Amino acid sequence: MRKKILLLAIIIATLTACTDEASNSSYPVYFSCDASIPPYNSMHGLGQYIIVTQSGGAAYKVRYYEGSNEVEKTERLTAIQLQQGTFYYGLGGLIIGTPSTYDGNKWAFDLACPKCDSRNRKLTVTQPIGHAHCTKCGSKYDLNSGGIPIEGDSRPMWRYRVAEGMPPYVVVAN
Repeated sequence: MRKKILLLAIIIATLTACTDEASNSSYPVYFSCDASIPPYNSMHGLGQYIIVTQSGGAAYKVRYYEGSNEVEKTERLTAIQLQQGTFYYGLGGLIIGTPSTYDGNKWAFDLACPKCDSRNRKLTVTQPIGHAHCTKCGSKYDLNSGGIPIEGDSRPMWRYRVAEGMPPYVVVAN
C-alpha cells in the first residue's frame, strides 16, 4: 500500500511540477553583478533594463538609463567576478531587468534578434516602453511579456534564467 501511495505522489508531483517558461538557448550565458550599485541598480525599476555586451578581455559594456538619458559605461570584471570564472554573454549580449508587468522576478534576454539569429543583428531596446526592435528584419518584441513577438514573423526572444542569490547579487545563466 505504501508503494502505491508513494508512486501516486511521485506521479502527481511530476504532473504538477513547475515548468521553466524560458526559451532555452544553446548559447552559453553566465553573468553576475551587484545589483545594489550603479549602473546595475537601474534594473530594479519597473520596465527598466540594462544592456550588457562583451567589450573584450576582462571588460564589458553596460548601457542603462539615467532619467531619460541613455548612458554607456565600460566596466572591468571585479575580483569576485574573475574568481567565478569566464563570463559568457549569449549570442549578442544580454538584456536584464524588471518587467513592467512585475511578477517579482528579474528577466534576462539575448540581445541578438532571434529571427536573424546572428551575433551582428542586435536589437534596439526602447525604454520605458519595454520593446526591442530589429532594424534588419523589422521584428519587434515585448520585453514585459516574456519577449514575445508583437510585429513581424518570428519566434520569442531567447530568455535566460535569472537568480537573485545572496543579496544583492543577480546571476544570469543557462
